[in-house]
Amino acid sequence: MSPSAACARRSTNRSSIASSTPCAASATCSTPHGGAMPRTLTARLAWLVSLLVTLAIGGVGCYAYFTLQAQLEAKDERTVEGKLGQIRHLVAETPVTEGLAADRHRFEDVVRGHRGLSVRLVTPQWQTYVFGDVAAGPDSPVAPMSASGDARSADRQTLRIEVLQHGAERAEVLRQFRYWLIGGALGGALLAILAGAYVTRRELRPIHRLVEQVHKIDVENLDYRVHVPGTPTEMVAMATAFNQMLTRVESGYERLARFSADLAHDIRTPLNNLVGHAEVVLSRTRPAEEYARVIEDSLHEYGRLNRMVEAMLFLARADNAAIALRHVRLDAAAELQKIADYFDGLADERGLTFEVHASGWLTADPMLFQRCIGNVVLNAIQHADPDSVIRLEGCACQASYRIRIVNTGTPIAAGECERIFERFYRVDTARANSIRSTGLGLAIVRSIMHLHHGTVHAMAAGSRSTRFELVFPHAARTDALERANRRNTQANAPA
Repeated sequence: MSPSAACARRSTNRSSIASSTPCAASATCSTPHGGAMPRTLTARLAWLVSLLVTLAIGGVGCYAYFTLQAQLEAKDERTVEGKLGQIRHLVAETPVTEGLAADRHRFEDVVRGHRGLSVRLVTPQWQTYVFGDVAAGPDSPVAPMSASGDARSADRQTLRIEVLQHGAERAEVLRQFRYWLIGGALGGALLAILAGAYVTRRELRPIHRLVEQVHKIDVENLDYRVHVPGTPTEMVAMATAFNQMLTRVESGYERLARFSADLAHDIRTPLNNLVGHAEVVLSRTRPAEEYARVIEDSLHEYGRLNRMVEAMLFLARADNAAIALRHVRLDAAAELQKIADYFDGLADERGLTFEVHASGWLTADPMLFQRCIGNVVLNAIQHADPDSVIRLEGCACQASYRIRIVNTGTPIAAGECERIFERFYRVDTARANSIRSTGLGLAIVRSIMHLHHGTVHAMAAGSRSTRFELVFPHAARTDALERANRRNTQANAPA
């Protein structure tokens, strides 16, 4: 049998890895059990940045470690395979009986310079020859590499060849790399914390500037707005929304101030009248008829104050949705004609006439509907030109019913069309008609329309006309809106 045929049987073995891997370095990135996230945004962002950087360094380090380990194992495997071939060649040229002991230096030269590499030859007579570095022994912390095979000597004896690489050099390289990896991960984490804190503080300066601007806002300067130009893109929407909120707050505060002033004016008139009547009566003794007349005038003023209080209570209940509606299907033409007949006598005093043009049906609370339309008709009577016509029109649309009340007279200015529905607001700043009106009629109209989930608008209709348009949704849509409101109320109610 030829030497090459004798070497057909050989094997390469690997032991399981006994060493620990450097992935433990990434353990420094885990969140401590029971630890809470920092409360400040700067500390939180710095912590998250350091966590991500440490995880990235740990991941890259683990990949590099396993790649290096695989390359070193492949190198040792190639080494033992190459040395097995060299030893086989030397055995083929050396007789067992004489040459193994005599030519020992030739086998030593093959393994010299390779740390942890050893060769073991077993003769047919079970004599064993060992060459190379056997100091590492079986306790090496890494997987040893081995290769074995048979070879025919020069005197035609079959020897068993075993080449073993204990991996001491490979273990030393991996150990040093682990130290560098752990140190780099810890240093990178520390650097990431410092850099993250610095960058976060620097990038959060616009928020601090925004807070400083917000601190300047109080009831004395509600017209102040935060500075939007130069603000980072992510904060532009927030700054813009905050300015819009300030605009709404300023508008609400102005309406509240106007409401207080208007309320004071409207209450002052009947109170002054009552005080004046009392002073006149007390100034001297008067006949019983005059006392009766003063008491009658006082009752009239008390009635005005009572109507004003009742109207304000109604608005408060309507704002809190504390009024239960009774939805009824109403004949629009009949209801509008009934309201026109009710105000017919008051209209005759000024030579006004009504024209009713309506058809179809609508869904509303009968009492509130009459009060709502009646307030608008009364407003039209007060501001219509004498001897003119007030038109009451109604028509059904796809999802609602529209009622229009048009009178001829001085039109409302465009800027006043929405403000006339505010409480105690009057277009006539002199309040010339404050004796006849409480200033709450149109505010009640808007509240009633909100209760019906409808809308009301006032607008100029031509050069000498004013039109009020009220939109009542149909029953199906009204029921759906009320169910949605009840669900929202239940969802927002405290547990």
